[in-house]
Order: sequence, then structure tokens, then C-alpha cells
Amino acid sequence: MRISPVLPNADARTPSTAARTRPRPARRAAAWMTGVGTVAACGLVLPIADADSSLSDECTQSGHVVTCTYDASGAAQTFTPAPGVSTISVTLTGASGGSGAWAGDRVGGQGGDGAVVTGTVTGLDGQPLTVYVGKRGLNGTSDRTSNPGGFGFGAGGAGGGLQLVGFGGGGGGGASAIVAAGTPLAVAAGGGGGGGAGGLNGAGADGGDATAAGDSVPGGGQGGAAGTQSGPDGGAGQSTPLGGGGGGGGGGGLYGGDGGLRSTAAGMAAGGGGGGANLVPAGGSATAVDGGGDGAVVISYTVGVDAQLADLSQTVTGVGPGKSLANKVSSVQRYLTTDLSAACETLTGFINEVRAQAGKSIPKPVATSLISDAQEIRTALTC
Repeated sequence: MRISPVLPNADARTPSTAARTRPRPARRAAAWMTGVGTVAACGLVLPIADADSSLSDECTQSGHVVTCTYDASGAAQTFTPAPGVSTISVTLTGASGGSGAWAGDRVGGQGGDGAVVTGTVTGLDGQPLTVYVGKRGLNGTSDRTSNPGGFGFGAGGAGGGLQLVGFGGGGGGGASAIVAAGTPLAVAAGGGGGGGAGGLNGAGADGGDATAAGDSVPGGGQGGAAGTQSGPDGGAGQSTPLGGGGGGGGGGGLYGGDGGLRSTAAGMAAGGGGGGANLVPAGGSATAVDGGGDGAVVISYTVGVDAQLADLSQTVTGVGPGKSLANKVSSVQRYLTTDLSAACETLTGFINEVRAQAGKSIPKPVATSLISDAQEIRTALTC
């Protein structure tokens, strides 16, 4: 991409200015605009990179950053890294558990919230990744033998239903995850389902948020533990034989949570399911969702360094003093496969030269854009 100054209207020039200003050949100006879009800013025409038409429907591109958003579809989905992309930034949200059934004015327990897990996944080799987006567990009812948990990498456990008469627990929330060839790279756990209310006494206990145990009912059912299942699926809540509440289902996760238990006393409310366990990428973090619902997965990455350097090379042609900047970009392109340290040092030199020429041979807005592009490349190279 090249940068073409927008010249003042010729009729507005003074005779002396017109005599000193040589018009730019039309063919050269046209060539600078070929294959790129433009944005006008501060009297300059700034080219911008074309969006990648090969992106999947889940993905959008802004500049060099591609963002892919996956919603809860109830089935596994696929993300394929673009050529040259070995690192992605991820944000995963686990689903919440369903609420327990009410018994008259006695409320069912609320489902626990899923987790939000963020971080960076590295070492990708271009192979497709499987994306799971957790779905919320179903609410408990008074007319089902079980209340299914939500879909996910670890599915939520079913809420305990009724054998004869009772008030079911909510299903656990499904876990959201990114998986490579069967190996999870990041997992945001689901919340546990709420316990069903007691037909004779007591409100149902709340399900545990991701990584937290479900609540227990004093004198009633016990809550399920968090993340103690041997696999990713949440445990089922215990069913109620007569007039009591069913336990909430455990949330899915790297390891699922236990289901809540019914009371041993007739007609009492049940415990909530435990939340699942997370898998947080190195350097990442995990927090609880505020509100709940279905999960989501967002993946973002910067397009390959080769493409960024090609764009930068086009941008700096004819910019600055002589061919110094263009030569530096060419050097970086050569160093990519032979000497990354030299590539990083050359990019630093490029940035320093642009800063020195900002407001002189390079307009300040253009200098800011060039520095930002070079710093993006340094980040991608982990300089």
C-alpha cells in the first residue's frame, strides 16, 4: 500500500506556488490505488488492506485482526487457523445451570453461572480445532423424570426429576472449549443446576458457579461438589421419590461437577449441582459470568507476518527519505527464515526512523500508522 498526498485544487494556488509544484503523473497515482481500499484523513489518502474473502461466516476482519465468534448451536463447530497463524487469543464463556422447579410459593434454586476464561493459545500447526459452545441447562419441572443438562464439551448433568410426585432440579450448564485432536486447549466450565423446592418444606438450593460447590438445604438435600467427576460431563442430580425436590445437575467442565442430592426426609428441598472445573491457558484468567445463559467462544488472531510485511512494503514505497524505509522492510522479509533477532532489530530501526521523520518528510498521521503496523509485526514475532 502506498500513500498519495491529496494536492490542493490547482485553481486555488498562487502563481508562484503553481510554478514550483510539478503535477504527479496520473498513471503513478492510479497505480498507488490498485488493489486497496482508501480512507481519507488529514489531507491524505491512506490505503487499507482488503478483507480476506475466504473467511468463514463466523469471522470478520478489521485491518490485520480477524475475530471469529461462535454461538451455542447445540453441536461441535470448527475453527481452522489461517496459514502462518500459530497463536490465537481466546475468550470462552461457559453456560449457566437451569433453575429448580417451584412448589407453590417455595422457590426453586437458581442455576449457577458459567466461567469466562481468557488467554492465549500457542503452537498451532494449521490443523482444524474443534469448538464447543455450552448451552444452558433446562429448568426443573414438576412433570418430568429428568431435566436435561446443556450441550457442551462437558455436558451438564441432568437435574433430578420425580419418580411419582415432586419438583425437579435444573440441568447443569454445558462447558465451552477449544480442542485440538481430542486434547482440550482451553475450557470454560458450566454452572450447576438449582435444586428443586420441597413439596412440604423449603426452597431449593442454588447451583454452584463454575469451580464452586452447589448450596445445601439446612435439614434437606446436600449440594454437589465442584469439578470432581472423572470426566468432563456433570453428574446427574438425585431424583425425588415423593413430594420433595430433585437435585440440580452438575456443570460440565474439564472435570464435571457432582449432582445435588435430595433430602432423606420426605417433602424437603434438594441441593444444587456443583460447577465444573476450568482449563485456563498459560498466562490467562478465569472469572464468573454475571447473568448466565448460553455460552460463547471468541477467537482472534493477527494475519500472518508475511502478509503484514507485504502490506507494509507496499505502504512505504515512496514514503520518507529515499528508499530507506522500503529497504528495511525488505531486510526484515529476508531475515524471517534466517535470523529473527536481526528481523526484530531492523523493525526497531524502522520505528526509530519513522519517529525521527514524523512531521518532516512523513506526515504525523502516516507516521503513527506505520509505527503501529511495525509494532504489530514485532508482537507477532515475539520480539
